[in-house]
Formats: sequence, structure tokens, C-alpha cells
Amino acid sequence: MPERTIAFFEIVTSASGEQVRVPPMEWDRALSGLAMATVQERMVDKEVTLVGSVATVREQDHLLLHRVKDTTEWLSMMDWSTGEWHELEQNASRGFVDTSAICFLPFGNVVGIMQGSVSAPTNKRLETWLNELHLFPDTRLAIRPVLSKAEVERLGTARGASRIEIKIGNHKASALRGRNGRLASFLRQAHEAYGDINVTMIISVPRKRPRCRHPG
Repeated sequence: MPERTIAFFEIVTSASGEQVRVPPMEWDRALSGLAMATVQERMVDKEVTLVGSVATVREQDHLLLHRVKDTTEWLSMMDWSTGEWHELEQNASRGFVDTSAICFLPFGNVVGIMQGSVSAPTNKRLETWLNELHLFPDTRLAIRPVLSKAEVERLGTARGASRIEIKIGNHKASALRGRNGRLASFLRQAHEAYGDINVTMIISVPRKRPRCRHPG
């Protein structure tokens, strides 16, 4: 059974090197407008090509952010019954993408991101895409971990915990999918896309390397 990780981040504004929390932004309206936009209007080409699309599950809108695979990437397909394989070729009107599913939660400006693969868009790609599209004019956005700086520092200095991991088994995920709310809707969408899954939510804080003292 595949296991998926949902990482949670907070969207804040960024100006003059400072990040500031703001009241909940109108993500529902932004997604509704995005759903009616053309592909070109939803596309950002900066280092990599990113395209957003809106998926609606039980009247809740979610963002699918796609990273378009470069034409130089080696893609191939194998027939498991015969063992034969052949290379996949892109053409001008079609392309291959890595996708992340993104849920905007109804409190604060918190988002849940579930990557479809290790090369699918991350929170930094989402930050680039949002800022380049100017969904909120004259506003520069930053996406940071949900934990506050003080909480991160406490985890970083704690002896026992640098990683918090919460596993939601398939039976518990099924119970959550039956509830109302965006997280439940997000899990339903994940179930429809990937089948029965175990979901793991992880908050990880890297350890600081001790400084080496050189003899004087």
C-alpha cells in the first residue's frame, strides 16, 4: 500500500526581509478565478515550467500544481508482460508532468502539500508560482513551515526530538474522509487519485552541526 506524506506550511507576506502573518486571504475566490483562466494564464516559466489547475471535490476547490518535465528528461515505458520498453516522446501539444496536490485550509493561511513524486513541486515552487502569477497584486508571499521560529529553536535544541511523525492508517483516513472540511476533502481526493493509502504527516528539524574548534 503506498504511503504519502502531507506537509503543512503557512503563507505569509514578505517585505524588506521580514515575514508577517496576515488575516486569512481569499483563497476560494483566487481558485475560482484560476479555474476559468487559460493554460497560458496559469503557467509560469522560471527555472522550471509550472502549471496550476483546480480540482473540485465535493464543492471544495483544491490546487494541483504541475512541474512540466523537460524535453531532455529520459522517459521510457515498459510492458510488464513482454519486458519490452520504448522511449516516450513529447510533442508540441502534449507534455508529461509531476504533480503535487495542495489544500488551502480554512484557518489562517495554512496549506497542506502532498507531492505525487520526489520531483513534484515543493513549497518553494508553490511560492514562486503564486508570486509570478500575482494572484494578490502588490503582495509578496512567502511559504514557511507551520511551526513558529521559537518552536523550531526548541526542537533544534531538544535532545530527544528533531522529527515529529504522525501516521494515519487507511482505516483512520477512511473515517476522516467521511467528515466535512477541507482536510477531509483533501484525503478524499488523494484516495480517488491513489487508492487505499497510508498518510504520514512529518515535521522535521535538521540538527545543527557542532562547530569545530581549531587549536590556537
